[in-house]
Amino acid sequence: MAEVFKADVISGVRAGQTVAIKRLLPEFACDPIYVARFVAEADIGKALHHPNIAEVFEAGSVENTHFIAMEYVDGGTLSQLLRVCAEKNVLMPIDIAVHIAKAVAKALQHAHSLCAPSGAPYGIVHRDVTPSNIFVSYQGELKLGDFGAAHIKALDSEDENVLVGKPPYLAPEQIRGQPVSAQTDIFALGAVLFEMLTNQLAFPGETNAQIFKKITSGNPPRPSKLRPEICPKLDHAVRRALAEPTTDSKSTAWYRPRRSGSATRFATATAFLEALAPLSEPLADNPEVLSRFVRRMVK
Repeated sequence: MAEVFKADVISGVRAGQTVAIKRLLPEFACDPIYVARFVAEADIGKALHHPNIAEVFEAGSVENTHFIAMEYVDGGTLSQLLRVCAEKNVLMPIDIAVHIAKAVAKALQHAHSLCAPSGAPYGIVHRDVTPSNIFVSYQGELKLGDFGAAHIKALDSEDENVLVGKPPYLAPEQIRGQPVSAQTDIFALGAVLFEMLTNQLAFPGETNAQIFKKITSGNPPRPSKLRPEICPKLDHAVRRALAEPTTDSKSTAWYRPRRSGSATRFATATAFLEALAPLSEPLADNPEVLSRFVRRMVK
């Protein structure tokens, strides 16, 4: 849908700064659906200002070429980092995995709570929280990016039930064609955390059908089965993030019946963040710790 370039600003208030330019590919530039999604991504990005979200500086079009100028992250994606870990047969330190998950949870917390000038919530759901959309800099910075698949409830858009995202990170409600919510992003982040802790997908499968069957089984995997040193509280937090969503009694008919006493998903990113907060050493929240790990892995 788009390609990204690294560019140096030569004039204006950002002169001398390095930015990333995202350009809508020409084959999509005449499709109103893709253009609308690209413009929506820019609008959302310009409204979001948070240390853990890639900032959007400017957006527009020149001769029917649509572009977004955004913050450049000097590093790579979490997907690339995990690939290197797998190639070197190295497990990411638990404290670092939890630190990354907390940073993304903070970004989601901000996005989910964003309100219009009127005070009404926008109802933003990212819908594509995956390792390829989490950026890690060599300096230990963490940024959630690519809101191109986001759903904005306040716009009453008709795409709420459209299946958007990458199969291993889709929540059960997405697969069932049901409305998305902030909890949908929490599920995806839980799947990302599982992957960081184990170097394996939470829901592997050779086909989408196999993946979807595991996701909707109502039996979230335990990362401790693959990595025994994971403490019970972290094990439980990951499984709760991957559980069925919390719903009120009037809207549970379409959900798979739960076993008596089983936990439901964290209702908010804040709740997930609070569960993760005591599960890593305070030192791990120092960007230098992540920076050293990244540099050690990629050198």
